[in-house]
Amino acid sequence: MKDYLAEIYVRDIFNREAPYQSVPEHMTLREFIPIMTETDQRYFPVVNRDGELTGAFSISDVRDILIERDLDNLIIMKEIADENAVAVDLNENLASAARKFAEKEVDKLPVVEGRESRRILGMIRRRDILGSYYDKISSLRNSDK
Repeated sequence: MKDYLAEIYVRDIFNREAPYQSVPEHMTLREFIPIMTETDQRYFPVVNRDGELTGAFSISDVRDILIERDLDNLIIMKEIADENAVAVDLNENLASAARKFAEKEVDKLPVVEGRESRRILGMIRRRDILGSYYDKISSLRNSDK
């Protein structure tokens, strides 16, 4: 069976204009709470001053800490973030990206410039990959007619 997702790359479908929220690594949990309540985003890339991905966390990671309300001004987001954040790069194919989505069980993943560069460009949605697959299959079916 042919893997059509291996023929399509993140750069082919990535929308640089799609809104997303990254979090500065030195933001406090108290500063983050209003952001959390105003977005439907559930997975947040953490960035340094140069805009490079240094980690990521999910809303469930934050929920576990919210019980300790007295600490929310002391905890910084870098401490919550997983330093081994999963990201996709522009030159990665969608088969590889789909495996990463399955591994993390999230709806969005950060997109970085390349394997050597961790500068974040935005987020890609799982449904973008599924939509690309559907489009590819549909175009193949239409060309067979």
